[in-house]
Amino acid sequence: MKLNFTRIEEPYVFELSNERGNTVLIDASEDMGGKNKNLTPMQLLAGSLAGCMSIDVVLILSKQKITKLCFRVSLE
Repeated sequence: MKLNFTRIEEPYVFELSNERGNTVLIDASEDMGGKNKNLTPMQLLAGSLAGCMSIDVVLILSKQKITKLCFRVSLE
């Protein structure tokens, strides 16, 4: 895995990209001096953890032949 993290706008707007060209924009919240344009690093971290757990849950359910389901995770 290769990732590139590039500052694209002042003060805290960054772009995270992988070798396939997929990108995510990251910014700080306004109370930290950011522009609040995109998800913050903490939101991305929490979302990534939820994504990893969700993939595991869906894989386990599909092995049990439970395939049609509405799946949602809420984080606070």
